[in-house]
Amino acid sequence: MKWLVRIWLSVNVLVLAQAILAQQTPSSGGELSVMMYLLNMPSSILTGIGLNTLGPINNPSHAIHMLLIWMPFFTLGTIQWLLLGWLIRKISRS
Repeated sequence: MKWLVRIWLSVNVLVLAQAILAQQTPSSGGELSVMMYLLNMPSSILTGIGLNTLGPINNPSHAIHMLLIWMPFFTLGTIQWLLLGWLIRKISRS
């Protein structure tokens, strides 16, 4: 399970780095949201609903804008992996 979490963590960080470096793409915020949505399924459903409720993020800095989109998906995805690990340990002890 550890290798799976490491791969997930690496891919999430690479997605953020790519989004920050690709500044010339006008829809890069939407692309980042979709990629994070797919990487962090099923917790990303609630994250997407929350971000849509807040509306568009108006921030002059591209990097901060991408980080503000990436952070909620990553946080809930991390919580999801922690809960999954806890559940696996609890079941294996039973």
